Amino acid sequence: MCKVLIVDDEPRFLTTLSLALEDWYECSTAKSGEDALLGINDKCPHLVITDYFMPGMDGLELIEKLKTEHCSPKVILISGRLNSEIAHQARELGAADCIVKPFDLGDLRSRVERALQEKNA
Repeated sequence: MCKVLIVDDEPRFLTTLSLALEDWYECSTAKSGEDALLGINDKCPHLVITDYFMPGMDGLELIEKLKTEHCSPKVILISGRLNSEIAHQARELGAADCIVKPFDLGDLRSRVERALQEKNA
């Protein structure tokens, strides 16, 4: 089963996404970019879904730091205030996808599956 790490500073959002994906993926959560990086190589997720706007390390910084980790997971960036500049930066850093909140959970599952298939291709 593929592992997905969800990173967001909103506990309710972490719970919602985790519940929406848990039937298909082994989900874990982190409340910040710093928290996500703690033991990342032990958890070794296949995919990280991260919010952009978080206190401390933002989503772009997290994407950049994840590239240097042993497991180097695919990343999907999400944000309620996503604009074309942020999306472009995320893709330049290697993000597989960018999604604007609010989004349809079925669409999210499709995008997660597509990102994971790209990882295994």
